Amino acid sequence: MKRLLFLLISISISTLTFGQLSGSYTVGGSGGYFTSVVQAVDSLNRQGVNGAVVFNIRSGTYTGRLRINRPTGTSTTNTVTFRPDTTNTTPVVIQYTGSSSNRSVLMFNGSQHISFDSLTIKSRGTSYSIVVEFMGAARYISVDGCKLEGYINATTGTYQTVVYDNSGSSNMSRDITIENNEIIGGSHSIYTYGSNTSSQQTGWKIINNNIYDWNYMGIRAQYTNLSVSKNKVSSKINGGYSYPYGVYLYYCYNTEVRGNNIQVEGSVYAQYGVYMYQCHATSSSRKYFANNIINVPKGRYGIYMNRNNYIDFVHNTIKTGTKYNATYTTYYYAGASNVVRNNIFYNSTGGYAFYRIGTAPTMSHNNYSSTGAKANFTLAGTDKTVDPVFNSLSDLHINSITLDGSGTNIAGITKDIDGDTRTSTRDMGADEFTARNHDLMPVKLILPGEGGCGEDSTQVTILVRNNGKLSQTSQPVTVIVISPIQDTITGTGTKTIASGKMDTVKVGKINTTIGGNFVFKLITNLSTEQRRENDTLLITKHRIYKSPRAPVVGNNICLLYTSPSP
Repeated sequence: MKRLLFLLISISISTLTFGQLSGSYTVGGSGGYFTSVVQAVDSLNRQGVNGAVVFNIRSGTYTGRLRINRPTGTSTTNTVTFRPDTTNTTPVVIQYTGSSSNRSVLMFNGSQHISFDSLTIKSRGTSYSIVVEFMGAARYISVDGCKLEGYINATTGTYQTVVYDNSGSSNMSRDITIENNEIIGGSHSIYTYGSNTSSQQTGWKIINNNIYDWNYMGIRAQYTNLSVSKNKVSSKINGGYSYPYGVYLYYCYNTEVRGNNIQVEGSVYAQYGVYMYQCHATSSSRKYFANNIINVPKGRYGIYMNRNNYIDFVHNTIKTGTKYNATYTTYYYAGASNVVRNNIFYNSTGGYAFYRIGTAPTMSHNNYSSTGAKANFTLAGTDKTVDPVFNSLSDLHINSITLDGSGTNIAGITKDIDGDTRTSTRDMGADEFTARNHDLMPVKLILPGEGGCGEDSTQVTILVRNNGKLSQTSQPVTVIVISPIQDTITGTGTKTIASGKMDTVKVGKINTTIGGNFVFKLITNLSTEQRRENDTLLITKHRIYKSPRAPVVGNNICLLYTSPSP
């Protein structure tokens, strides 16, 4: 009798302890159902689920590797979510130091219907520093609103990727969503790899992420059908790989790229803003490469398109140059039935704005701007060759009156990169804008000149442009000196500046004898201004040399400024 009672009690305890999970569970903190995230994952793998499960994780730093297999019972209704507890006031951080045998902080090993929401997941490893890893046939996985921190000093190693997808026929993950995340560091930010041209992963979505400080490639995809949209992709500016790629797409069939802002700069030069090789759609299901801004101030190619088929390449703004003599803003090698319309191609260093080889795509209503050859073919009558007048070197929103309404209607593109409605009189490029009657913008700092000597009364003069339809007879401006001194001066230009023209405004004088890397903010203050978004221009690292303390005999030299010790 005692043995029977003991057996019944043991069965009851076993059922309580190892029964399938369902409902909400608190992780961590005082009285949490699970003491750690690792314990919660272990229970999930061991017990499975028989209903939807939510793990509410309390604030704190949790150290340990999370390997989620395929828990029994998960489905479209029996989903599993890891998220911060609603009472938290500080972040949840999950961290781990990887090794050759356990390379990642979080692994989805054939997992299905799992979501991670609004968590910080951080690798503390170096050579093995994957943050999120996909293994096996993972399905229906979402990483949304998280901060994913990779190794900031990564080189080019694939095991230093922030989000890494294992390759091969046994590792075909699909229906994966990476959305609304902050993705920092790594050799690659995201690297997804299917099997081959006839066996591709499907349903990958990379949406609205801020991807920055990566070293080698921002987004790299091979043999994967995916959507890349609304992401900001920015390479390291200092100390990164010599020849980085912003987005690399290789045999990615039925892939669409929309509304991304891609900024790439290498320590020597950027190899490609976007590299797109044999990414084919079909005649019955064409795909868009649309509404993207690609800025490669120091690189060889803005975009390299090679043998892609059935792609509508429309409403993109692509700029190269200012820091390196870019050979091609756009390099196009013939594909089948492609369309190129309503784009802005801008090469500021004399290379080709657009260079094509082989059969031409259907082309019209594009703007080709270069100080050298615009293109290696005859332009269409609907094409333009004007300066787009960007807001700044890095902000490629346009201001050219000539480009206002210069495009042609494309039914499938109803919004611009900012979500603004495309009007019936379309603009070229990623940005839809309407020229106003009154629109003044700062263009350049004329004085003090960079590399000059500091003076106690240094003239400040700026160049302004009238982007409005009407002439401007008065141009009030402000210049704020942010560092290494702090000062604010104002002035008003009194020359008449016609529509689309520029002129200088003398603002006032400042003391620059301290020398150093000056930071200026230039502001136009037109009272009737109708487009405030282009009224401010930030000038950084404007070198002025320190004045000598006593007169210098002979050559007119001044002392090189040295920053004081912190």
